Amino acid sequence: MKKLSKLLALVLALMLMMSCASAVELDPDAEPKYDPFGKYDPPITVTSVHTASDNYFWFYEEGDDISNNVYTRRWAEQLGINYEFLWTAPMSQGYEKLNAQIASPELPDFFQVSTTQFEQLVQAGQLEDLTQVIQDYATPVTKKFMTGEYAGLLDAVTRDGKIYGIPSGTSYLDTAYMMWIRADWLENVGLDAPTTMAELEEVMDAFVNKDPDQNGENDTYAIATSSYDIPYNIAMFNMFGAYPYVWTKDGEDKLQQGMFGPDYRDNLGLAIETLAKWYDKGYLHPDVGTYDDTMKEDDIYADKCGIMFGDAWPSYWPLNNHVLINPDAKWRPFPLVSATDEPAKITATLCNVDVVVVARKGVENPEALVKMTNLYHELNTYPATEFEVFNTDPIDNNNVFLMYPLYVYNPAFNYEGYLVISDAMENGLKGEMSPGYKLYYDQAMAYRDEGDPNGFPPYAAYSPEGAFSVQEYYVENKLIQVNEYTAPYSETRAAADPVIDKAFVTMMLDIVTGDGDMTKFDEFTALYDTVYADALAEAAEWFQAQGCYSLQDAFDAE
Repeated sequence: MKKLSKLLALVLALMLMMSCASAVELDPDAEPKYDPFGKYDPPITVTSVHTASDNYFWFYEEGDDISNNVYTRRWAEQLGINYEFLWTAPMSQGYEKLNAQIASPELPDFFQVSTTQFEQLVQAGQLEDLTQVIQDYATPVTKKFMTGEYAGLLDAVTRDGKIYGIPSGTSYLDTAYMMWIRADWLENVGLDAPTTMAELEEVMDAFVNKDPDQNGENDTYAIATSSYDIPYNIAMFNMFGAYPYVWTKDGEDKLQQGMFGPDYRDNLGLAIETLAKWYDKGYLHPDVGTYDDTMKEDDIYADKCGIMFGDAWPSYWPLNNHVLINPDAKWRPFPLVSATDEPAKITATLCNVDVVVVARKGVENPEALVKMTNLYHELNTYPATEFEVFNTDPIDNNNVFLMYPLYVYNPAFNYEGYLVISDAMENGLKGEMSPGYKLYYDQAMAYRDEGDPNGFPPYAAYSPEGAFSVQEYYVENKLIQVNEYTAPYSETRAAADPVIDKAFVTMMLDIVTGDGDMTKFDEFTALYDTVYADALAEAAEWFQAQGCYSLQDAFDAE
């Protein structure tokens, strides 16, 4: 535990050093000026919208629904706040529906928006300034995720010294990319986990040709992949030294994209050529060009494939379902291997805002949003004494927290949990453990010691051989490609990105599942240079205004 604690201290120090100082000073240790959980009497009613997917949570009590559940009742009982919805929609439809709402004069009182929508609302003057109510009502826990190592999240919602939202985001400790491989198949074909590209290709060939499921039939392939994964799977590109969605510094103190910039094009070309060869060898499904995610998942459940490239979370979906079907399937995470002379690095943004919780301009009781956020953290983050009621059910892994429309992610939860849980699994549980971590610890131990498939997700995430041990490996060895460009998403990029994205997807699928003609790649890069010229100039101007300060150089220097 001492080693892990030292690592965490180093990580937090790095993030503190590299986060830009916010124009707003929040003291994370200061107690709020007013009661952060003060109950309204008489009660107040606020409006919102709900856009979370209902595929990942469900209701237990008869009569419960999105407007009547453990969250709505607790908010009314403890805070005197009733919230009702102007509308609800699945996440797949909610973004566009909210776009239409933004264009109308009728906004909900409190709602959750994307970073692009946040920019639109700020520019239109439609958001309430929350600076003072955050100062006066936010608990130390609420402020923790807007200060110190997470100050970058606050910067993203601050304009001209005013805070216009409560950010919900992740740190780079939550975004590791890796290989998930069936360890039982490795054992069946007599191979160890791969540590080089040559070894990975040996494993893939064995998963196709050496009957890894031992059913006596030639009915398996290697990589679980959909048509979406071909152009968008970050982990696969990272193995080749190409880095989607990040910008890096070039030799002239300008910025370039980690996929399409001049320093990365050869690596991207190598990735495309290699994927085409893998397709020809049967390592990917022959119909991958038309495969959707449901088809991919069905093949996983049917024991048809044994490798999945992804982030830290496949154990919670879809691999958890496979383990319920086949408890003998032993999916394990491993660091990415490299196809180049350099070690494989992973793409990461130090602090990344996913969504922002906001209040409409002129709303009554704007402090109610801060109180609601305080209570959310009280139930889900610290002390989280009712974690299994408000966050994750210990039996069926129901994501109860998604019932709440204004959730704010705790970016420290998972890596800190790994440090605690993995240490207890290796050295024995000593003393008390927070309820959330104890829940995952008990589940992981039940999987390890009793084979309980319900404990597979936390075991595969938080155990000493889990996904966050892979993240620890990347951190210790500085195998992280840091995003240098942290400016708000601009109209220039918004205009260029759809053109490039469409051309990239078409080019990738044509080459990988088609004729393998790499002249299409050259045509694509020429198009990129033309379409993205203004966005590149804009990025260079922004970087110069920052004094060409390199987050990557600072990270590597520690």
